[in-house]
Amino acid sequence: MLEAVLFGYEVAGRLSKGFTPRALSHPNGQISLLAAVAATSRLYGLDAKGLSLAMRIATTALMTPSYTSTAAGGSALNLPAGMSGVVAALAPEMALAGYCAQDDAIEEALVNWWARSLKRQV
Repeated sequence: MLEAVLFGYEVAGRLSKGFTPRALSHPNGQISLLAAVAATSRLYGLDAKGLSLAMRIATTALMTPSYTSTAAGGSALNLPAGMSGVVAALAPEMALAGYCAQDDAIEEALVNWWARSLKRQV
């Protein structure tokens, strides 16, 4: 279990290097969600291909809640952190069950959208 937790931290650190959060978006439910899936996938004994698939499946559940929700007194901002746990348990099971995911789902969700939004502003 300790190995899985450390692996999740490693994945979070590596993903964070290439990640630009969406403007006014709280990071709960983004990198942490994928790191939790990585850790759980390690517990399931998934190989690199299975891990990649589980993380790409999980990407469909990424959430980008707004910081303004917290400033306005909203407590719903806690939902993405909780959903990370649900998705961490579900995504490896989905990978093992044969679900499919977009090959570049993670890049599309965490990197490419930023480049497209910058191009639209220019």
